[in-house]
Amino acid sequence: MKLEYSVSRNEMGAITRSITHAIWKRPENNKRKYFLQAISILLWIPVGIFIAYSFRAKGDEFASWAIYAVAMTVAVVWGYRLLERYILNTLPAEPGSSLGPMNLKADASGVTVETSNTASFTKWSGIKAIEASGEYVLLFIDNHAAHYLPQRAIGSETEVSSFITALQSLKNDYATNSIGSEST
Repeated sequence: MKLEYSVSRNEMGAITRSITHAIWKRPENNKRKYFLQAISILLWIPVGIFIAYSFRAKGDEFASWAIYAVAMTVAVVWGYRLLERYILNTLPAEPGSSLGPMNLKADASGVTVETSNTASFTKWSGIKAIEASGEYVLLFIDNHAAHYLPQRAIGSETEVSSFITALQSLKNDYATNSIGSEST
């Protein structure tokens, strides 16, 4: 089975979010997820305190507490946006390695992803998981790295499900044949 598709720089943010979402929904990442949620809550506590005090204050004191509350809210939101922009700016900018036209070929031996400058082959034993996340089909080669394929290159939701089933079948066949060939 072979698919041709293209990935633009604008899509890289969505791909990153899809991979991150797929990783974060795994049960083994719950501790890290809860830690980051706790940090987020701790960042918002000063904002809440400033807002609460601004309602208790009278006259000029109210104005200064309200200004502090607004400033803290703006600082937290601005900091988040700045971090997001920094992450997006580290994404690839030029076609060739992970942008532009791509070909994904899956056969009995594994998966090959080719661009104009690179080719990556992964045996089925190296594919850890096959998941649909967001608008992408992800073939995880590690806990935090994946080959990605836009679902638009496959077609409808039914075709995406059939495609994932076919990939899973190739992976299972490889595992069955590998186990049988190793024991002889």
